Amino acid sequence: MHRAWGKFVARGGNVWAASAPVTAEQAATWRLWMSAVFMPLNRRMVEMVVSHADLLREDTIPEPLKELCAHVACYEPIVARWQEDGFDSVQLDDHVSIAGNFPRTELDAYVRTSFEALKLEQARLLAQIQRLS
Repeated sequence: MHRAWGKFVARGGNVWAASAPVTAEQAATWRLWMSAVFMPLNRRMVEMVVSHADLLREDTIPEPLKELCAHVACYEPIVARWQEDGFDSVQLDDHVSIAGNFPRTELDAYVRTSFEALKLEQARLLAQIQRLS
């Protein structure tokens, strides 16, 4: 996801971060990438969180995962509206989530910390098994 986003931004795709008005072509490109690339990936991430919540180490859903789910849920009506006949808005509110930007920094930090803790636990358990053998 991060690499795809980087490629998209490098080609001038994140037009909503600029202060200049957005053209119809730029808005259409945004909608295409969001619909075909980012939302399918976002939905898969949410599905992983929801369907594998039993594997979380925490007793409650961590805040970065809640933010991910909120971000994606708030994009669903926007993406649905893009499918309406004649939709051609170039307005910011018709293209970005009311939940704000994708929580990449928080999500990356959470995933990295959780993965590192999991790998430490795995190493500890493997060492324990080796001592018992």
